[in-house]
Amino acid sequence: MTKTISFGCKPTDQIYLEQILPALLNKTKCQTIRPAWIMLGKKELQAIQKGPRFKFGDPVKFYWKQRSQYKYFYKGNGHGTVWSQRETSPNSNKFIPNPGAFPKILGTGTITEVLKVVVELIDGTFFLTGLLQTNLAKRDGFNSANDMFIWLNNHYDLTTPKPFWVYRWDWD
Repeated sequence: MTKTISFGCKPTDQIYLEQILPALLNKTKCQTIRPAWIMLGKKELQAIQKGPRFKFGDPVKFYWKQRSQYKYFYKGNGHGTVWSQRETSPNSNKFIPNPGAFPKILGTGTITEVLKVVVELIDGTFFLTGLLQTNLAKRDGFNSANDMFIWLNNHYDLTTPKPFWVYRWDWD
């Protein structure tokens, strides 16, 4: 059975919209970093570790906002849109895609690596253990390691060490 990885972001997440979404669309993003814990409520003390969702060789289908009712989204802001506003001709029931839109299903691939890392922020410096940082940010679609760590810190508060699963894939 094919598993899924869904991507999405808030409309105010400029790093994601300007770096990650374009990397997904041009298929240069070949990695994602996901929490290796589950929050039980809002308290950090109630977080429990979880195993990896994927293993080497798993087939994967990639989505943008998988649970959304929309099947197409705007490239500029990631918002859902209808297939098209323009007909091919006034007498036709056929529609052509909006040139600024992309489909919900981004593509398929195969998991090639599953790694566990720990990320932490100490005195303004980010530390990563469990993996060499070579091309880590680029594989994930970020312009720089600094952008990646700032994004992770904004979403997961890295002032205490946090474990993450790194999933890498080859696009089909």
